Amino acid sequence: MTLITFSCNKEDNDNNTSGSKSTLKILLTDAPATYNAVNVDIQSVGVCVDSTWFYFDLETPGIYDLISLSNGTSALLVSNVNVPSGIITQMRLFLGDSNSIVVDSVTYDLKTPSAQTSGYKVKINAPISAGATYQVLLDFDAARSIVEQGNGKYLLKPVVTGSLLENIGQIDGTVVPAAGGTVAEAWNATDTFSVFIDQATGFFLINSLEPGAYSVKITAVTPYLDTTFTNVPVIAGQVTHMDSIFLAQ
Repeated sequence: MTLITFSCNKEDNDNNTSGSKSTLKILLTDAPATYNAVNVDIQSVGVCVDSTWFYFDLETPGIYDLISLSNGTSALLVSNVNVPSGIITQMRLFLGDSNSIVVDSVTYDLKTPSAQTSGYKVKINAPISAGATYQVLLDFDAARSIVEQGNGKYLLKPVVTGSLLENIGQIDGTVVPAAGGTVAEAWNATDTFSVFIDQATGFFLINSLEPGAYSVKITAVTPYLDTTFTNVPVIAGQVTHMDSIFLAQ
């Protein structure tokens, strides 16, 4: 795996990055979108610790279908790479030129200006300690990232959040009947997160939640009724398991 270092700012070129190291494992997941597929060509990832950039080639560079990466499914981008301890201030995703989107079974090119050269920045503020191993989750929101320009033209402007898994929580549950619900949504005073419910099993998992209390809504299909829960707790590093959710008619 290739490791190249650069300074985050020009004045930091002499930054000393020697010393104790932290180990990172970087994963990719996605919030749901209504497209058939969003195929993103990811080639490498950058991590900025304090004032220094570290760039890593992916273990498997190439096409990742974002639509397949939801409800607890993730893709491994890099594993067991070492960086100095400190604070991860931001990250970057570098894309190739083989990006596409599938809409109503028709494939269109997905334009990604500047992604191949400067990369897409991902804000993150995560302290990491020497000798510890961390899992970093990049949550790529496909629905918010696609800009439809008309005439079959689509633009990719990535909306990606980055977090250490130990700093965020999750909510999961199972809807009964499985095909009775379509979307599970969680929100608090600052943000909203949603996933499609698996129509075969009724399972859902909502990711990347800051600790706190959330409202959770199951959007149902006729003849079933929408169901909302309040004050669902989310604890850092844990999954909040909701009981089986039986939809009323």
